[in-house]
Amino acid sequence: MGKYPKKGWRGLEVCLDTNIVIDLLRGRREIVERFLKLEFVPAITAVTVAELYMEERGEEKLDLVLRRLKFYPLDLESSRLAGKIYKVLRRKGELIEFRDILIGAICIRYGIPLITKNVKHFKRLEEFGLTIISLEELVGRS
Repeated sequence: MGKYPKKGWRGLEVCLDTNIVIDLLRGRREIVERFLKLEFVPAITAVTVAELYMEERGEEKLDLVLRRLKFYPLDLESSRLAGKIYKVLRRKGELIEFRDILIGAICIRYGIPLITKNVKHFKRLEEFGLTIISLEELVGRS
């Protein structure tokens, strides 16, 4: 956590966890304002897209938001990595939701940090190379 770019956020690709996108869709003021100030390139995973469409939300608004985000697919390499991470976490007795493992694996595969409110779970993926930016760190940055 806290691995911010030395040259600032401009142009940095960051992946938004599902909970962050939900906050944006709900118009949470402090998050929306922070996103407008930071000039990073927001991205989203195929897993998050599926999670968002599983919920009962206004699909038009969701479609509009998702079209503005860079999209990362769940490809063969990400899937393979997710399976390996799952096995390690299961052996250690530290399993998290498989959807979170998939999101983390996609971020690791493509080398992009993840912005999330769910640091407790995703912290378990740091040993595999995931960079996490907590919502508190994002909102608190000036």
